[in-house]
Amino acid sequence: MLLLDEPLSALDMQLRLDMQRELKRIQREFGGTFIFVTHDQSEAMNMSDRIGVMRAGKLLQYATPDEIYERPADSFVAKFIGDTNLFETKVLGDDINGIRVECFGNSLLVKVSDGNAVPKVGARHSLSIRNEYIRLGEDATHCLNKLDGHVIEAVYGGANIRYSVQIAEGFLVQASVLHQRGASRYSPGEPILIGFYPEDALLLSEPIDDRVQGARI
Repeated sequence: MLLLDEPLSALDMQLRLDMQRELKRIQREFGGTFIFVTHDQSEAMNMSDRIGVMRAGKLLQYATPDEIYERPADSFVAKFIGDTNLFETKVLGDDINGIRVECFGNSLLVKVSDGNAVPKVGARHSLSIRNEYIRLGEDATHCLNKLDGHVIEAVYGGANIRYSVQIAEGFLVQASVLHQRGASRYSPGEPILIGFYPEDALLLSEPIDDRVQGARI
């Protein structure tokens, strides 16, 4: 067993990526267990077969990277691993295709993580929607869940454009849209429709009172 405590933290980005690949190659050839400690969430996702997320000395979730990302145990894990939007919602009841919740006066259809009990009607829970699962404009018209908003900010990042969209007073939705030549682009101040599919909206099991604090992977 080899313990690696933030071994790549002082390296620049390209060298860091090269060393990540090299460490994974060494681990495959060595065949032993590497425990890799890092504060970099992307690094944890890239390097790990399994990830443990800790908070205040307590292990919150220990699972594969895709399970941590797609089915986080609570709002802390959802917000700490990757970029996500957290909505405060109230459960309205069961639906044939999922769970109905109320959010900003709208009825939304969402899903519950596998293995979790169906929340009680009237209970308040956090709803997690990853930034890349938010659809905008024409793409949003095909979604079952739709909300009106207007663009606050658009940041060009090369492969992606990151949008901040206000859908309610003081509440911003973050969307990450794959940038392709000829695709629609939206400007600050522009009205816009946002949407998401029920399978992309995860109703978390813990009460919404828990707030995100510092953590360590």
